[in-house]
Amino acid sequence: MPATDGTYNRTRSKIVYSKNGDLFLLDIKTGSLKQITSTLDAERNPVFSRDESKIIFTSGSNLFSWDISNGTWEQLSDFRSGNERPEEKPYTTEQDKFLYYNQLYLFKTLAERKEKADQAKQESEDMKPLRPRVIFTGKDQVRSASMSPDGNYIIWQAVKMADQKRTIVPSYVTLSGYTEDIPSRTKVGQDFYGFGAGELRIYNIKHDTIYSVNMDSIPGIKDLPDYVSDYPEKETKDLKAREVQIRNAVWSDNGENAVVDIYSGDNKDRWIMLLDITTGGLKLLDRQHDIAWIGGPGIGYGQVGWLPDNTNVYFQSEESGYSHLYLLDITTGKKKALTSGNFEIYNPVLSSDKKTWYFISNETDPGIRELYSMPVQGGTRKQLTNLGGGVEFELSPDDRYFALRVSYANEPWELYLLQNKNKTLPVQVTESTTKEFRSYDWRVPEYIKFKASDGAMVPARLYKPDITAENGPAVVFVHGAGYLQNAHRWWSSYSREYMFHNFLVDNGYTVLDIDYRGSAGYGRDWRTAIYRYMGGRDLDDQVDGAK
Repeated sequence: MPATDGTYNRTRSKIVYSKNGDLFLLDIKTGSLKQITSTLDAERNPVFSRDESKIIFTSGSNLFSWDISNGTWEQLSDFRSGNERPEEKPYTTEQDKFLYYNQLYLFKTLAERKEKADQAKQESEDMKPLRPRVIFTGKDQVRSASMSPDGNYIIWQAVKMADQKRTIVPSYVTLSGYTEDIPSRTKVGQDFYGFGAGELRIYNIKHDTIYSVNMDSIPGIKDLPDYVSDYPEKETKDLKAREVQIRNAVWSDNGENAVVDIYSGDNKDRWIMLLDITTGGLKLLDRQHDIAWIGGPGIGYGQVGWLPDNTNVYFQSEESGYSHLYLLDITTGKKKALTSGNFEIYNPVLSSDKKTWYFISNETDPGIRELYSMPVQGGTRKQLTNLGGGVEFELSPDDRYFALRVSYANEPWELYLLQNKNKTLPVQVTESTTKEFRSYDWRVPEYIKFKASDGAMVPARLYKPDITAENGPAVVFVHGAGYLQNAHRWWSSYSREYMFHNFLVDNGYTVLDIDYRGSAGYGRDWRTAIYRYMGGRDLDDQVDGAK
């Protein structure tokens, strides 16, 4: 199982990460690796404390800390499902209550026994080691528990989960010889609760109080979808606040401010809001609304972060019609687009000195992704690779190198190393394919655009046999996943289908692979063109392509 959940310290000299459910601390300069945990439970989401003296992590639903200097553990939270049991009383009715206290009044011996028992109980409580408060969560699930940088607050998502009926798929070919059931997903359109709607809750440790983030202050939380205006004959009464999914708080470097990323259950809105940790209040920084649905690169499960000035928040938005990178000053409310144009960016990362952005862009062609750099406040973009295929990257801790994953339509992903300086070329460091694989001349498809019946130019991959017979056989391949791109110039996630296309072409078939309306990589309008009419423009594109 690969390492996951890696987090650097401020100087990027150390990294803590999870692997096989255990935590490890790596000193990058010396190469020294220390295993922190070795348990049956899985430890996840490790981060350095603000003073970098401890590692904060989750195990199960709870928060723990590990002291780097002496190796001691501390449990920081104690979430338990169900409800707290009320304190048991020695009476259940008013008559029994009267008798109880009357006995204490009449019999001095009983009163003394009770006093001694109460005193012993209190002494026993006082002798117990200090433990975190037990927080009962009822039927809610606890997710993404975290601690504020000052250690005074614990924040978590209280998620309401629906009891959803799942589809059962029979499996007839089994080792047992009996038909077995395969549990599958729920029906599309099931209650949003099943996807994690709920609240963000806060525990003030010093004041021993629990409260929820105030959802009522979210602008437009009761807004109706735009399509409702198409049905004026239907009255809408008793407007209720929409359910939301709220991400955990992201703190500024100085620990003074936090933002939360909020999505409506109907996928029409995204709000980025400033959180007042002391009250649970929210202040709007940016609202993204789409009459179809919120989405696009870096948005659906988007990254929100802070610049080191502690006043500028960065995020991605499709405000221009394509997913671009933005800054927003929390003191002035001024928003600035760092990138713009008819292209999209992916995976923006800040350099360790916070002066430079690195990201992937399809600026040269929707079907090509290259690595770029840009000053932190925007400006001239510099293209760092010119490979003409697909590129993914990881920046080394010292910013001196990029580890790249590179592929082409007919060549699977390989690892490359690129020095982070001018006029250097990537160096391939792996060759993962076999001699047998390389012995076949895998085809590079022809990249075309054809005009659809509504005039739109539809991108596609075209595979043609060497000799094309008139009215010869042809296949139209329809990629799945809905929002996915496949008419690109890198190794397809449909690799088996790509290889089958080659087999078909060897046997005289023509194959057409279309990025129909609803596909990724071409901006918001292409992404949402099937809204309220699946089987409309997406199907028309297939028919027009076949023609």
